[in-house]
Amino acid sequence: MGGRNKLVIAALAAALGGGCGTVDNVRRPVYPLPNSPSTHVCRVYGGVRGDFGMMTEYPWRETPSLIDYVVLPLMAAVDLGLSAAGDTVTLPYTVGVEVWRAFNPGPPPRESLQLPVTVAEPTPPTGQVVRP
Repeated sequence: MGGRNKLVIAALAAALGGGCGTVDNVRRPVYPLPNSPSTHVCRVYGGVRGDFGMMTEYPWRETPSLIDYVVLPLMAAVDLGLSAAGDTVTLPYTVGVEVWRAFNPGPPPRESLQLPVTVAEPTPPTGQVVRP
């Protein structure tokens, strides 16, 4: 396989595997969950923040494998760059979420999301076919 093909395959693998922080950020809820107020929410450049947090909060002293010291920082650096590009592309959405959250400080009450349901008594069959 030629050098150019290897480069293309490596670039495609990095593009498919990178930007995970952006995907995770966009999938996050707008408001924290009611039963878990410490839930991470969608934020501006949240993918970059998440990747940087992963790099700084990783338990490096508890890592038994030497390869983790090489592979994880390299993957995190690649993903950090791709997440920066992805976060820039999703910036209109995340800014909209931040503005929405600023003007609407909390989620709507759960009761307002439910429609009233009425249950009708079943009518016994009459045995007659009704034709319109």
